[in-house]
Amino acid sequence: MSTKCLFLFVLLSLPIFVKAQINWGDYSQSFPSEVQQKKDALGIILAIRKENNSYWSVREKSDYYFKLLADSSFIKVRSKELIARTTFDTSSAHFFLHAVNKLNAHLYEFRILEYPSNKIVEPWQSITKFTDSTLIKQSGFPEMAYLGGYKAGFGKMLIADVRKKNQTTILATSMISWESIYPAVSSVHTSKDLGVFLQKLQFPWSNTAEGQTMFQPINNLKLSPDNNNLVFVLNAEITSKYQIQYQLLLDNQIVTDWHDNEYNNSFIWLKDFLQDCTVSK
Repeated sequence: MSTKCLFLFVLLSLPIFVKAQINWGDYSQSFPSEVQQKKDALGIILAIRKENNSYWSVREKSDYYFKLLADSSFIKVRSKELIARTTFDTSSAHFFLHAVNKLNAHLYEFRILEYPSNKIVEPWQSITKFTDSTLIKQSGFPEMAYLGGYKAGFGKMLIADVRKKNQTTILATSMISWESIYPAVSSVHTSKDLGVFLQKLQFPWSNTAEGQTMFQPINNLKLSPDNNNLVFVLNAEITSKYQIQYQLLLDNQIVTDWHDNEYNNSFIWLKDFLQDCTVSK
């Protein structure tokens, strides 16, 4: 009776960050362009774990973002450039307010909304928290207001708004959507074209390797008995082996349980996997 090896991949959820002041270097920051150009430019700086950047090539913008852009009632009360990002783990997103500090914070207020439920996570309130000396040094920005770290479930968005007290016009808005994605296999390499894969890995800009590649079908892949290498190339810019876990199954039986990838690259390389399948039978 023939047997098949089934490979499953999953994205890791990154650990939840609970401190009030983040380690700036562990996060990517998104903000209006004028924030970097003018010291007095009011704008929300959104900080999310930088590992998320790898998956923006899969889904950079949420469908909610485009839906809100088309909502005239949403746009009409907002006077500034909208910042929108997607995140793919369970960590909190952190909001900082550039150009607002202890001296002028009494002039402003903020709120946090959940979308599409329109649930009020934080009602309009005064700003009372600010970046500490360590974060000021790490970020290179002067003292800023810290609006807090918040998270929502997958399939939900949080909207941070800032306005002047006793006014209705919203001066700054930042949106973050929690999206559920799975790594997709873009190509497969076997022992037959392993040399081409290695050449492409070493010289990714080379067209020679691309022309020599013998593309293997991603589904219903048939292997020769002496094939002992399988490389699954993923459509994500992986920078850490901890971003990917995989499991090996043989006839619905676990051969290798879920574990971290062995490489800090956008591929999973199975070596001598037939031996593992044989031992498990």
